[in-house]
Amino acid sequence: MSILTPGEIQTKEFTKSIRGYDAKQVENWVQKVKENYERLFVENHELKERLAQAEDSIVHYRDLEDALQRTLVMAQKSSEDMRNNAERESKIMLEQAEVAARTIKQRPKKRLNRY
Repeated sequence: MSILTPGEIQTKEFTKSIRGYDAKQVENWVQKVKENYERLFVENHELKERLAQAEDSIVHYRDLEDALQRTLVMAQKSSEDMRNNAERESKIMLEQAEVAARTIKQRPKKRLNRY
């Protein structure tokens, strides 16, 4: 069954009978039904358009969410890499400082051994 259009409601004709309904009352009622149906028809069309736009927005925001998730994961990995590199560098610096400290401690001993 197809959906009636407001025009189909407006142009519908009924056969007349001897004891039929008052034609003017039927015409007035059909006009009222047509106007109400037309308003609902337009509203339904507008709601379908809004729904399509909302669905497009949902797709857009889901894509944005995915991009943000990937960015967050990359930032976390980068942060972890930076922390690991800083720890490695601090260990190297500490080792170098210990070597330098040993060297400095050994200088006076070497001087004493020369004399």
